Amino acid sequence: MKQFQALSIVFILVLLLPSCATAQPVNAPQTANTPLPPPAWLSMDLTDVSTGKSFTINDFKGKVVLVDAMAIWCPNCLRQAQHLKDLRAIYGPEDLVVVTLDIDLNENEAMLAEYAKKNGFDWPFVVAPLAMMRDIGNLYGARFVDPTLSPTLVVDRTGEVFKMGFGEKKAEDMSKSLAPFIKADK
Repeated sequence: MKQFQALSIVFILVLLLPSCATAQPVNAPQTANTPLPPPAWLSMDLTDVSTGKSFTINDFKGKVVLVDAMAIWCPNCLRQAQHLKDLRAIYGPEDLVVVTLDIDLNENEAMLAEYAKKNGFDWPFVVAPLAMMRDIGNLYGARFVDPTLSPTLVVDRTGEVFKMGFGEKKAEDMSKSLAPFIKADK
């Protein structure tokens, strides 16, 4: 009987080993030549609270897009937005698109439109959909949905996303960081 069990185990192993040899671990890393799908948040519908115009980040393909996260109550965010205003004076709209995402679930379009108008901000301000905040947080970390950290992402001309980092960034510093993206072949 023990011989039969031993033979059965050997038989099963012989059948299974060839398939195990070609199996990939569930969390196997992607190879460099395996393209990753673009992040879902790039194609999510957004609405500019000042103009009512609908768009997606993908609509700006071919341009460099700086995506800034903020909240109305955040003093760091207001300072960062002032620096973004200065940055927009350095680059024209043909070179750089700025999109500011309000990521506070307690704020609405009317509040954000008043904030942008009161402060003289004339680029797209949008209330970020919850699905977008989740996607950004899952992909880049929860810190990218904390407005007090002034998180910023850059989407290059081809739609690839890069982290610009955290903290207050002056226009001159952002300009240096953006230069390789802006100067890339159009």
